[in-house]
Amino acid sequence: MRQSSVTPESTEEAEQELPSESYVPKAMPPVLGTFDLTAVCVLGMLYLTNSTTAASSGAAALLLWLLGGVFYFLPSVIVSAQLGVLFPHDGSLYSWTHHALGRYWSFLIGFCWWLPGPLLIVTSAATMISYLQGLNHSWLTEPWQQGLAILALIALSGLLASRRLRTAQNLVNAGFFASLLSILLISSAGAIWLLRGHQPATSFRSLSDWIPTLGHLSLFGLICGAYGGAAMPLNMGGEIYEHDAIPGYLRWSTLVVLVGYLASTLTILLVQGPATTSNPFVLITVVDSVLGKLAGNITVVALLFAYLMAATAYNYSFARLLFVGSIDQRLPGRLGQLNRERVPTSAIALQTTIAALLALLIFLAIPYILFFADARNFSLIFYNVSIASVGTVWQTILVFVYVDLALLLLKRKEQVLPRLIIPRWLLWPAIVIGPLASLVSVVSSLLVSWIPQQLDNAHWQYSVIALTSIMLVAALIGSLYASSQTSWQRMRITGS
Repeated sequence: MRQSSVTPESTEEAEQELPSESYVPKAMPPVLGTFDLTAVCVLGMLYLTNSTTAASSGAAALLLWLLGGVFYFLPSVIVSAQLGVLFPHDGSLYSWTHHALGRYWSFLIGFCWWLPGPLLIVTSAATMISYLQGLNHSWLTEPWQQGLAILALIALSGLLASRRLRTAQNLVNAGFFASLLSILLISSAGAIWLLRGHQPATSFRSLSDWIPTLGHLSLFGLICGAYGGAAMPLNMGGEIYEHDAIPGYLRWSTLVVLVGYLASTLTILLVQGPATTSNPFVLITVVDSVLGKLAGNITVVALLFAYLMAATAYNYSFARLLFVGSIDQRLPGRLGQLNRERVPTSAIALQTTIAALLALLIFLAIPYILFFADARNFSLIFYNVSIASVGTVWQTILVFVYVDLALLLLKRKEQVLPRLIIPRWLLWPAIVIGPLASLVSVVSSLLVSWIPQQLDNAHWQYSVIALTSIMLVAALIGSLYASSQTSWQRMRITGS
């Protein structure tokens, strides 16, 4: 039995090991190593579409990526690495909060941590639609056509996620290589553009070009949202076989994500300039214009495959939260069922169904109920609004990552200090700075539109608040239903 490295003493609930913490190592083979976790993390975080939006700030976008990296990304990586080593179990934030705050908070925070998962699956599919539209402007012009295509992609991601974990992970690893290939081609386009003697399409000469202004505040929210999710691979923390995999994958992922965003944004600024109108296909246009059509086609295929594998990784990673919640008798028992390949297919099926229902609502109901006029840009608008909504929920919930570690450091020193992999003088600044950066990010994401050409500030606020509210209402209904089902199952067991 795998014992927790830390046993808090504040409450009786937190002192107890979760049933899932001992069940997962027995029932599910440890097949994930450093490279596997790195692939999941990079695919889950590195959406180069964010670079096209960030580039609208000109040279200041590069400084914003660095500021977001220092004040938001690095603190979350530091704290996640430490908590992941202390509690190497499936569930990540759910498990950490249980050991820091007890049963009630762990269920609430764990459910909210899972909540954006189905929406991220839809977002990955919607991003693929944007690239397909860029290939041919006559493809998928109506929201209902986009919705049907997204439903097919969601179903495919669910099918792939239901394969044996090693098989699904091999596909995700291939998607990681595809993502690296796209970054290489895009970065090469920028370098070759300069080597051919072209002048940069963006001014980098004066200090004012680099300094962000209040008008760039919204992009700080976008950038922090892009840096969110470093702990996502730790949803499978109980299925890791390498001792140093957790700090190892966080080091490599941090490097790849930072370089990927900086390089792709710089290339856009060099070749196209800041007036990209947030068009995700501008990345392909840049490669086409510098390296030729063949290189552009390779880039778009690589990105499409990477986004499909990102949806697959989201599916099997976040399904682990439903799975362990069921094992711990906080969700209906059927979600804890494994197939003969030791995959929680019931949890994956439910998650895929929820993602499909969201796609139906967003692409087949809302555009026609609200008589949405800009049908062609609907997938682009949805992508940005959904990322802002997911970021709002996640950045609020992830404050508990810092709270969990702070409580453990203050109240369980004797158990925690021997297991520290990061010195306290670095942990405490991360615990303080991370939540402050999250607050700034949430406020900016709610108040200022990331895509003013498509949505003004007022409509942006309505859209982000509405989608966030849908997620929270769904969480409330889902948690009430899950609790009632679990209580009914307990009554039946007690009665029998």
